[in-house]
Amino acid sequence: MFKEKFYIGKKIVSNNSSPIIIAEGGVNHFGCFKKMKKLIDLAKKAGADIFKTQFYLTSQMISSLNQEWCNRMVSKEVDINFIKEAKEYAEKKGLLFLCTPHDELSFHKLKNLNLLAYKIGSGEKGNFKFLEMICKENKPLIISTGMHSMSEINNLLIFLKKQKINKVALLHCVSSYPTPLNDLNLINIKNMMDEYNLPIGYSDHSDSFLPSYIAASMGVCIVEKHITLDYDIPDAQDWRVSAGPDDFVDFVKNVKNVRCVIGKTQKKLRVSEIKASKWALKRVVSSKDLKKNQIINQSDILLKRSEKGIEAKDFFKIIGKRIKKSVRKDFPVLKSYF
Repeated sequence: MFKEKFYIGKKIVSNNSSPIIIAEGGVNHFGCFKKMKKLIDLAKKAGADIFKTQFYLTSQMISSLNQEWCNRMVSKEVDINFIKEAKEYAEKKGLLFLCTPHDELSFHKLKNLNLLAYKIGSGEKGNFKFLEMICKENKPLIISTGMHSMSEINNLLIFLKKQKINKVALLHCVSSYPTPLNDLNLINIKNMMDEYNLPIGYSDHSDSFLPSYIAASMGVCIVEKHITLDYDIPDAQDWRVSAGPDDFVDFVKNVKNVRCVIGKTQKKLRVSEIKASKWALKRVVSSKDLKKNQIINQSDILLKRSEKGIEAKDFFKIIGKRIKKSVRKDFPVLKSYF
């Protein structure tokens, strides 16, 4: 049985809690630790909860026959000490740190860093050999589901149950960079929430912020967004789907505000409305001078905006009653007068 909520560090992963925001640095450090630190600084400044990066060995991840991709990725490859120092820097800044391993050798090196959880990329679809290794660590798993059908997600969950893994969050994701808006299919977030009794999140690969805001409004447990320091980078694609220094702060603020705006309670008078209720609501006032002991007719009273007076809903209750006090024209009529 999967848990409906669990913790990564002190952060709760649940569809009933505010979404955890993951700042995905990806490979936008381009092998430069100075850039990696700046990415972490951006995540911290914006108020993200987790900084995440990726770790791989090109020769282990990509076939040598795919030379174009090998050339693109090898230039961004880093060693385990780079990742270790990034983790230490992020944690020093007060951020949680996660890393996606993309091959078995990289995973074995990452194990020594004692990560709080593992993020599994969409590209590991059906890679149960790799997943079995990771499951043996018995850590929470965050799994992107790009390129997965619902039946393939079902098979994934069957496998995880057999591995006795119960702390799993699935992220709706579309694996195209950038994802066209009409391909995002965010309704699948609701489908997954209805189908699976576990936390559901969203990993965004679009060039827009709107999908993340919509996902947050649907109650996702996680919103993951790539971040970058630079744009228009040749032989790279992550920057196309990333928030930068000029907009990631607002992005995080808006994602957090979405859940705040939705609220948690039933419709009732809010504290901020009490002041308005004193001037905006209509109450009973006299339409003319009223004499003590007069029988009140409907023509004797009106409803106007007034801080005092009988509430509008009780207007008809005082018709035919005798008033105990004289009231000047346009003055409030109080319950105590009857």
